Amino acid sequence: MLTKLKSIVHGSISAAGYSLVKDSAEAFPELVDVPRYQQCVIRLEGHAFKIADAMSFRHSYAEIFEQRIYEFETSKANPRIVDCGSNYGTSVVYFKTRYP
Repeated sequence: MLTKLKSIVHGSISAAGYSLVKDSAEAFPELVDVPRYQQCVIRLEGHAFKIADAMSFRHSYAEIFEQRIYEFETSKANPRIVDCGSNYGTSVVYFKTRYP
């Protein structure tokens, strides 16, 4: 029954021209059961990292670290990066790991 329902949902989404992106189960599995908007502290790249919402953080982490949406080519070893947005600071951690 569940398999058939999944098939119907996936078919409907595909027919509408969309695709599903699966949330990474490997990144921070300990956050899966954390209720929405509950603050907690995790370890990110060896540092304590305070987050306000586990689901939002996992999504941000997947986009930035796994899908590498901020990756770019540069000939400089230490490019100047101006990050004008602010959420959790996940992008800052990403850039600091790429360009220490």
